[in-house]
Amino acid sequence: MVASSSLIASRDGGGGGGGLNASGTGGVEIAKALSSMQIRNEQFRNLYEELKKEYSTLSNAYADCQRTLEKSTEDNRQMQEKFKNLLDKLQMDNRKKQTQIEEMKTQV
Repeated sequence: MVASSSLIASRDGGGGGGGLNASGTGGVEIAKALSSMQIRNEQFRNLYEELKKEYSTLSNAYADCQRTLEKSTEDNRQMQEKFKNLLDKLQMDNRKKQTQIEEMKTQV
């Protein structure tokens, strides 16, 4: 802030007579405005860093969800295949038993 104060003083003509603002208050106002802008800049920088962290967290969470979904989808597909195979086997066994029952009926 020292460098900006000396810059303001040099623009002001050293605080009196013939500079940009002869009253000397312009330099103070510029210094206040500059200070305010620097504070806002720092706040924006902090918010930006916070947003970057949140974005990273959300991106990681999204990637985790995506992996979980893919794994669940694959697990579901495998279970459906197992159930289909089991159903096919049970239906085949059922047909065999029905055939055996029909044969027994014809023998009686």
